[in-house]
Formats: sequence, C-alpha cells, structure tokens
Amino acid sequence: MSIIPVAAQNGEKTPKLSKKASWLYTWENERSNYLEPFHWSSYDHQNRRLDFQSIDFFPKSIPLKLVDKDPRPINNGKTFYVGGKGPENYTNIHYAIFDASDGDTVFVYDDSAPYYENSFRIDKSIRLIGENRNTTIIDGKQKSWGIEIDANGVVISGFTIQNNGDPVFNPFNDGGIMIFSSNNVITENNIINSCYGIVLSGSVVPANNNTISNNIILSNSNCGAYIQQSNHNKIALNTFLNNGLLGGLILDELEFNNVSGNEFYNDSVYIYYAHHNTFLNNLVNNKPLLYLEDKSDLVIEDEVGQVILINCDHITMQNKDVSNTTVGFLLYNTNHCLLSGNIINSSDYCGILLYGSSNYNTISNNTISHDYYGIGIRSSNGNTIISNKISRNIFRGITILYSNSNNVLSNFFFDNNLGVDVQGNSEFNNISGNTFLDDGVWVYNAWNNIFLDNYVNDKPLLYLEGKSDRVINESTGQIILVSCDRIEVKNQDISNTNTGILLMDTHHCVMHENTLRANKGYNIFLSHSNDNDIFANSITYSSFGITFDISDNNIIHHNIISTHGLDGIYLYGSNKNNISQNTIKDNRGHGIFLYDHSNNNSISSNTIESNGGKFWSANYGVFLSESSDNRIEYNNILKNARGARFAESYSNIWNGNYWNRPRILPKIILGETAKILFDLRINFDWHPALKPYDISQMS
Repeated sequence: MSIIPVAAQNGEKTPKLSKKASWLYTWENERSNYLEPFHWSSYDHQNRRLDFQSIDFFPKSIPLKLVDKDPRPINNGKTFYVGGKGPENYTNIHYAIFDASDGDTVFVYDDSAPYYENSFRIDKSIRLIGENRNTTIIDGKQKSWGIEIDANGVVISGFTIQNNGDPVFNPFNDGGIMIFSSNNVITENNIINSCYGIVLSGSVVPANNNTISNNIILSNSNCGAYIQQSNHNKIALNTFLNNGLLGGLILDELEFNNVSGNEFYNDSVYIYYAHHNTFLNNLVNNKPLLYLEDKSDLVIEDEVGQVILINCDHITMQNKDVSNTTVGFLLYNTNHCLLSGNIINSSDYCGILLYGSSNYNTISNNTISHDYYGIGIRSSNGNTIISNKISRNIFRGITILYSNSNNVLSNFFFDNNLGVDVQGNSEFNNISGNTFLDDGVWVYNAWNNIFLDNYVNDKPLLYLEGKSDRVINESTGQIILVSCDRIEVKNQDISNTNTGILLMDTHHCVMHENTLRANKGYNIFLSHSNDNDIFANSITYSSFGITFDISDNNIIHHNIISTHGLDGIYLYGSNKNNISQNTIKDNRGHGIFLYDHSNNNSISSNTIESNGGKFWSANYGVFLSESSDNRIEYNNILKNARGARFAESYSNIWNGNYWNRPRILPKIILGETAKILFDLRINFDWHPALKPYDISQMS
C-alpha cells in the first residue's frame, strides 16, 4: 500500500512510513465462508455511526470509568510536544513520532485539535500521550487507517481517535488503532466512528501480551475490537457501545486471552474458533455475559445478557431474555444442549449460532425476531429446531450451511427476508410441518433434503427432487425443483414469498401462464438449469424478475416483466439464452443485465422501456458487463434512464434497434474497457430502426 501522510500532501518533509495492505484479509476470507457472504447493502451502516461533535457523548446511564491522570511521561527519555505554545513544539504528530527514539514520549496538547492525520506508523517503543481523552482528537476523515503499531512496548493514552476508514467503499481494511506487535498498552482512549476500532493481529508477526483497557469503543461500523491469532492479551475495563454488525469484540483463532470487567451496550462478543480464554465479570446490557468452556450437565437459572458455550455438553438454558447483542447464544463444538422458551431479538448478527460440530442440540419454543440471522447452523448436524416463532429477521430466519440431518419442524415463520435457507452441500435435513407467512424457502447447492407438509401463505410449498414428467397445475404457495426434468408449471398465482419459482439443476421444464408478483427476492430463479422455456407469464413487483445463475440455452419469451426494485432480467455466467418478444419496463435497476461471462445470448424483438427509475440514473435499458458475443437486435429501447452500455464486453452486435426516436445515422453505444484502442470503447448500432416495432406482430 502506498501511503502519503497529510503533511506530505502539504509539501512538508515526509517521514518513512509503511505497509500492511493485507492485514485483515485472513478474517475477511474466513468471514466470507461463515454463513454466506454478508449482504452489506442490507445493513444500515449510517445508523451505526454517530457524529461525536453533535451528541452528548457519554450517556449518563453508563459508568465510563474516566480516570484523570498526569499526562507527563514517567520514563527517562526525551519528550516531544505537539501543539501548545512552545517555540519548538511540533504541529504534526507524524513528525514528532518520526524524530522520537525508543523510550521517548510524544505529548499532544488539545489546543490544536482536531489533528487531521491518518496512516502513521509507530516503529519504535514510545509513549504517545494526549492531554485530554475527550478533547485531544485525531481525526482520519474516513480516508485510511489511523495509527499502526509495529514496535513492541508502545503506549497510547488520552486521545479520541475517530473517523478512520471508509465503511462503504473499503470496509474491511481500516481501523483506528492497528497493532502488529507485542507488549503494547492502549488505555483511556475514545475510539469511535471507524471501520474497526482496534485491530490486534498476529497473522503476520507475533502480537501477544498486549493490554487494551479503560477505553470507550463506540459506533465503529464493523466491530469495536478485533483480536486475531494473538495470545495472552488482556482486554479489560473497556466500554463497548453501538458497534456494527460484527459487534463489540471479536476473538478469532486465538487462546489464553483475558477478557474481564468489560461492559457491552447494544453490543457483545463474537468468538470464532478460539479456546482456553478467560472471561470474568463482563456485562452485556447490564446483565452478566455467561461464558462456559468444557462444562457439562448444568441448568442455568440466572439472568444473562449473552451466552457463549465452548466445548460444552448437556447445558440447559430456559426462559432467558437476550436482546440487543451481536450473537445472543453462541455454541461452538457444543452438544446435547436445550435452548427453550427464550426471547431473542435485535441481535446485530445472529440470535442463535451453532457452528464447529455443535450437534444434537434442541432449540424449542423460542421467540426469535429482528435479528440479522435468526438461527445459524454451520458445520453442525443432528440438531432439532421445533415449535419456535421466527419473525422479521433482516436476512434469514434459519440458515443451514455445510450441515446434515438437522430437523426444522413445526415452526412459524413470519415476514423474514427469507424463512429457511439451505446451502453449501447440506444433505438429509428435514424441513417439515412449518408455516410460512409472507416468507418462504431457499435451496442452493443442497440435495437430498426432505420438505413435507409446509405451507406458504396458506398454500402448499411444493418441493420436488429427482422427479420428471409432471404437470403442476394445482395452487401452490412456492415451487422448488431440484434435479428435475420435464416439469410443466402453469396457472400459478404466487406472491409474498421470497422466490416464487426456484429451479436448481433442473432441465427441459416449461413455465407458462403464471402470475408471479410481490416476492421479496426473485420471481423466477434458475441455477445450473438448462433448456427451460419461460413464456406468457406476468412477472411483477419483486426485487428481481427473472434471474439465471450459470444457466444455458433457456428461452424467455412473451412475458411481461415490470416494476421490479432491481433488474428485470439478470443473467450471471449464463450463455446461449434467447430473450425475445417480452415487455420489460419500469424496473428500477437495469431492464436486462448480462454479467460475468454471459456470452452468446440473443436479445431480440423486446420492448425495453422506462427502466432505471427516476432517481437511478446509473442504470440502463440494456447493460453488458464482462459479457461478449451477444446479439441485441430489433428491440424497442425507449425512455430508459440511460439506453445501453457495456463494460469489459467485446464483439457484441447491436443491430436494428429503435432508440427513442428515428435515426438515420448509426447509434453510438458507449462502453468501458481496459484495452487501449479507442474503437473498442464504443459500439455501433449501424442500422437503427426509423420507427418502433409492433412486437406482437414479430415472429
């Protein structure tokens, strides 16, 4: 990573700085394998961020453990002053650190705050001390990471460190304080409004025996403190408040750390393959954080704010109210437990999480609502989820990933973005007797599962696997076809589920004369499904109209595809499909979007009108991205926010389309490409039509 300090931008001398562009990729790669990739667009980062200058910063109900102390150094080195009135004082923290040596102190006055600095590196054992933690402010202006510590034995105290990293465009790489060394002390700071508040990572070099204490860690968009592959650290007496989707504190692949006396408000702890850590006297929303490791045969009677069970067996948790956490109940390699009669809501990440071979647990009669995931099951088998009320979870009610032989029975699902999600080669799961209201089921890369007697909006959920030569004419609430062949679907009216008709590894089917509307995700979704025919359907008012995922040789014709929140037709990695004689209009995304090597498709004789939305000026009637050798011919391309565009797409043919008005000269289609030659950055429709086509009369 090339780093230019603020001072260098102003023409001042530049201290030697560095590196570590990939400090957090280990976590990001692991995270992406967790349940499924986070859909950050579903998470409101803005509501997790606070303007420190405009709020009453310290809520009166929270004991903040503020400690006044003499900021003067207690050591034998030199002291370098930043700010203040001394004639030789520095104006820039970077340069004071650059001139300091091991054992020195850099003392920063608050009269010149805020100091708009970021991306500076401490590579010597010094003390960086602020005059007052509330008024000595280092502001990164959301440009990059804040302070990187590469030396051992560094002390940072007495600052507000804020606004480091860009939570929208670069959310996984930047923290307020980033530690890649050992025996450091981070104490009595306010660390706020960054992507990560503190990162302590031993993935590159050892980073052990650090102390993070008496800090206020507030409103960081991803998490407050992320500790990765680092051992024997002490995280004590900190206050974590309103940090983002991943919560207050993450412990990732580490052991022998001490987490004591911390307080979490609308926050909690997330543990990922971490063992042998000590948790003492921590509070979550003024209730005890219960951490058990290697325990068995216990019934927990006391009130709790969060529950973490590591390598446990036969633990019973009943009638608890666990709300406003990161993960309410976290079970890792924990078996035969009972979670029953609990109220779990407003978890930033997951209400109940079972992972790492947490097997044969029972989750029953709980009320689980307003979480991101309600229940997550990853690499865990034989669990029973029965008679729960699971409602209004932001992303998934239940997700089953890389997990087999689980039972999801007699639950009531209401108004989740998606009720039950089975993915990742999960097999032999039994999803039966459930009721879905304004909700439904998603299956992707999962086989040999059982779906019986489920109802979606008071109509049967039809799940077929390995079937052929059938006609589906009876009324259904949702249709899922897995590894089927020659199925005819007709005369259906499917609405208010997640996906109306879902085909996976299914071929030679016909879907016609159906009405699909107001489904939350997709009206029709095909994955790895070829040679299907979709015609004469009314497809309206969902997020996506028709989506193909790596599906070839399908035909979409004579459909009305309109008024979707995103794209009317979206092809991902799909080839040799024929899209013809459809009316594709009033979709807020693209009318037709071909992406990621969707090649050799034919788009002809369609009316593609008024797509892109009034305020969505970046969207097009037809958009090709990394897709080549397609033919776009004889369409009416009318009144879209923008007509057509391509990006990294080659050898596409545009011919005979009508572009809003009669044209005598060729129509230019602008594009983007990494290639240098100018003529590859534009395409031409050499023979644009002089008048719109009557699509109904075209063969």
